[in-house]
Amino acid sequence: MFRRLCAAVLVAVLTAFPATAAITIIPEKAAVMAATKADIPAAEELILHLELVTGCKVPLLTAGQVADGAFIFAVGTVPADAAPAVIGEAVWSVTPQKAYFYGDGAKGARNAVYDFLEDELGVRWLNRDGDIAYRSQNPLIINASSGRWQAAFRHFGIRGGKIWNIRQRMGAYNDPPKYGHAFTKLWQQYGATNPEFFALTRLGVRAPVAKPGQDPNDIAAFTGKAAEAIKICVSSTALYDHIIAQWQKTSKSRYVNICENDGNDGFCTCPGCTALDVNSELPADNVFSRHYTDRYMHMANEIAKAAVAIRPDARVATYAYNEYETPPRRVKLLPAVTIGIVPTVFDVESSLQLLQGWKQAGMTEFFWRPNQHYYFDGARMPFGLEKHFFELFQAIQVHQPTGFDYDAPGSNIYSEFSYYVLAKAMQEPDKPFEHWEQHFLQAYGAAAPAVGAYYRHWRGLWDAKFGPQLKDILVKGKVFNFARGVMWNLKDFYTEADFDATDAHLVEAAAQDLQPRERALVDKLRLANAHSRQIFLAVARPSDDNSLALLKFRREHGLEEFPHHEQYWGDITGVRRVEQFKEFTPPYLRTPLFWSFRLDPKDEGQAQQWFKTAPADFRKWDKMPTNSNWENPGRHYSYPSPETRALTANYDGIAWYATTVTVPTDWQNRDVLLYFGAVDESCWIYVNDKPAGEHLFRNRDDWTTPFTIPINDVIDWSKPEQTIIVRVEDKAGAGGIWKPVWLVSKAR
Repeated sequence: MFRRLCAAVLVAVLTAFPATAAITIIPEKAAVMAATKADIPAAEELILHLELVTGCKVPLLTAGQVADGAFIFAVGTVPADAAPAVIGEAVWSVTPQKAYFYGDGAKGARNAVYDFLEDELGVRWLNRDGDIAYRSQNPLIINASSGRWQAAFRHFGIRGGKIWNIRQRMGAYNDPPKYGHAFTKLWQQYGATNPEFFALTRLGVRAPVAKPGQDPNDIAAFTGKAAEAIKICVSSTALYDHIIAQWQKTSKSRYVNICENDGNDGFCTCPGCTALDVNSELPADNVFSRHYTDRYMHMANEIAKAAVAIRPDARVATYAYNEYETPPRRVKLLPAVTIGIVPTVFDVESSLQLLQGWKQAGMTEFFWRPNQHYYFDGARMPFGLEKHFFELFQAIQVHQPTGFDYDAPGSNIYSEFSYYVLAKAMQEPDKPFEHWEQHFLQAYGAAAPAVGAYYRHWRGLWDAKFGPQLKDILVKGKVFNFARGVMWNLKDFYTEADFDATDAHLVEAAAQDLQPRERALVDKLRLANAHSRQIFLAVARPSDDNSLALLKFRREHGLEEFPHHEQYWGDITGVRRVEQFKEFTPPYLRTPLFWSFRLDPKDEGQAQQWFKTAPADFRKWDKMPTNSNWENPGRHYSYPSPETRALTANYDGIAWYATTVTVPTDWQNRDVLLYFGAVDESCWIYVNDKPAGEHLFRNRDDWTTPFTIPINDVIDWSKPEQTIIVRVEDKAGAGGIWKPVWLVSKAR
């Protein structure tokens, strides 16, 4: 585990230098030296940060270039009386004439530089965006002191942000397991020659899962992600032999990587694989359709036997992931199997239950490789989850994993504190959360207490609402998506008073005497909090005005206008909607999602004047959603009926849609229009039995193009409802009203 300066070294340091000893360094009279070429990157990092702190660039020189009396920062140079470095160790020491940075190779020297910069100069690498906090000083005044750090795990990291990861000392240190989706290139290399390597899919072929309309027997057609997601035949002894042969031939690691490819489809259905399963059927409401752990652990054991026979210290690395996340029900793991646990549980109790289950199945070695942060990302809302994930880390690390590998999205203002605390916890797991909280807050200078109050407010929200309801939120968000579960139910968790309180903390923070970079950090938080307030209003109090206000805010501050997650979750803030209606005046009125629907395969509706059908009559028709083509209405919808679904599955021809709308009476002096998101292909629109307009398929993109139909001349203001009937003609491919229809207006 991590160790700070050992007792013997500490005594030596205190004997050589009084505890209060301070050294004044004039940057212009200092130099940095790199012992070897491999130490130059660490030396350059030291130079960069010394320049930030002092405003002066200290040169990188060789021994012959250093002037007499210059203070030397010696990177990679080991003092004559120093003990040999151990694996993962980094050591630094400062004397009146020289500072030494060394350790376990070039990485040890580099980590010694980072340890010194943090502990002695107060440097903080806050996020993967590159924000660096430090205290300016020139001359440089440092203590005659020493420091030592040693990696607590054989490997640890948070994916993304290479430079930030290096500065946070992440990486591999000692015999890390070799893992990752192992068979992504297998189809490309052996699809034509060794079909027995691959899963026999539900389509009855040994190939990647075909897309609709794709020939599953066309081997050459499968490329890219489809080929990389192909599943293996877990019972194929020929594949076992191939894996062992490739390991012997190409790998320097004692680990044999057999982690299955990504994806939730295409698992093998051959008799050999299915015979390995134990009660593979899962409850209907389970997000994964099968339990396949036993088949994969059988394979791991068989390959482990072969590998250990060749090399006694060999190990097999495989994932516990999705369909094979939970422990096996029959198979007991051999001691040489290492499990990379990819959990879909995010609370301490459930995580420890999962871990204990694997131990009971015989697991002797594991690493923790969560995807969890993807499920908590994208909302642009503060969740206050920093301490929760810190405590989850602590609960796992006491079970001595080989390491941690957090597969996480890019850092942002809403997640940087959480990532920072996790990074530091992996560096020094013996420190409490409060230590790393203060470590992070030091970047804000005099504003630290107020910024701390800001973060504690949101942490209180986690403790009061998010934490107790965590499992329920994951269910509501579907497929473990916490952020989506919150955003779909935002008003249940936040009030505007939350933003009033946190804004007050940030106003107090901004009132302090701050250095420019500290003020910039506070300003980023204030902008983020204001943005979150606008999102809250747009989602929890939906209105065109609130959506427009959010869009305006984003444009004024150069923020992303249409974030991916918001759109993926259904344009929950409404910004895409109000943007498409920018030439109109709010409110924008959406017509019903489901319209009455009737097929017209003989094209007789026009002659029979179906456009004059009364609402009481067309409400007897079936119904069809207007957000998808008629071939593929949502399977989760109650409409259309199974009979209509069967008829429209491959239907080309004529169909009719009908509904009623209420036009606000105060629109009588405005231009009123029907806004069609898209119709595939041509359509003719009737309002109150009268032709209102048409949209014909003439250009190749017309089926995707929004269009408007003015309806002032056909509105009957004496009626509370207006009848709208649309005749749609589709000659090929998908058909129908497949993007919603709106009622809009603008000034004349």
